[in-house]
Parts: sequence; structure tokens; C-alpha cells
Amino acid sequence: MSQRILIIEDDASSGKMLSSQLTKEGFDVRHVPDAMLGVKATHEFKPDLLILDLLLPAGGGRGVLDRIKLSVKTSRIPVLVLTGLSDGEAQNKYSDHCVEGYVQKPYDFSKFLEEVKRIISREQNA
Repeated sequence: MSQRILIIEDDASSGKMLSSQLTKEGFDVRHVPDAMLGVKATHEFKPDLLILDLLLPAGGGRGVLDRIKLSVKTSRIPVLVLTGLSDGEAQNKYSDHCVEGYVQKPYDFSKFLEEVKRIISREQNA
């Protein structure tokens, strides 16, 4: 069974492109466009990795992090954050949310994919 990845990204073209590229890499991918749908999809889809844009309608990325990290059913799902902030800024701002990785926009897909695989591999070996 392939690993499940949920992408919460409000930019439709970015979400579609990421979904397509990750699907080609063998992942089972779902994409939702806002925070509220993201929290719901996280509980229903039970992803192995959550890719989260921080600037989202209907609650924002921080709202998603708050909800999934406080729920017993979703708190252990690793989160990879997509952000316009530098790595250091993002880590300082979201260090209390146990985020496993940060990718600064715009990003190179091959480096992004390395980060996805690193996080999933680490979680499988934990």
C-alpha cells in the first residue's frame, strides 16, 4: 500500500501540480483548498504525511496545526509546512507545533521530494 499524503493548499494550480507530481512518485494523494476541509480530510483520509500551506482561508495553517496536534487521532501525523517565510522564521514561529519540516516557496520539486521521502522514511522507522 502506498503512503497517503494530504495537501492543504489554497492555490489550486499549486495543489494540482503537487498532487500530480507526488502521484507519479507512487503516493496516494488528496488535495483540499482550505483549513476547515483540511482538518476534516485529515481525520477521514488518515494521511501518513500532511503538507500544509500556512496562508489558508477558513482558519489558516496555524488553526489546522492547532486542531490536528491536539487531537489524539491525528497528533502523530507528521507535517511538512510550505511557507513564504525563511526556514528560521518559520521554525521560530511554529516550533511549538512539532512540525517535521519546512519548505520555503518557491521550491525546487526534487529537493521538496527529498524532504517528503525523508519525513516518511523517518516515520516508518520510528
